[in-house]
Amino acid sequence: MKQMSPEDRTKVLGEKAGELAVDAVLTKGAGALGKEALNAIPDVGNTPTISTRLRDGATWHRATINGIEIDVIKDGDDVTSGYPTGTINSSRPSGF
Repeated sequence: MKQMSPEDRTKVLGEKAGELAVDAVLTKGAGALGKEALNAIPDVGNTPTISTRLRDGATWHRATINGIEIDVIKDGDDVTSGYPTGTINSSRPSGF
C-alpha cells in the first residue's frame, strides 16, 4: 500500500484530514487521553530538533505533554509520524 502525500491527502479529504485521523483513533478506543496526545503532535513537532537522520534529513522531536511522551518525525515542515511512546525516556526511533 502506497502512503499518500500530504498534498494528495488534502485533495482527497480536504482540510478535515487531521480531524478525521483523530476521529478514527477515537473510534478504536483511544479515549480523551489519546485525543490529547494526537492534538499535541504539531506542538511537539515545533520543539527543537533532537536529531537529524542522515539518510534523508528527517528530524526527530520529543516532548512530554501531561505525562505522555510523544515522538514526532518531520520531513521539512511536514509531520510524517507522530505517536505516544508508551513510556518515559523511550529509546530513539530507528535511524536517529
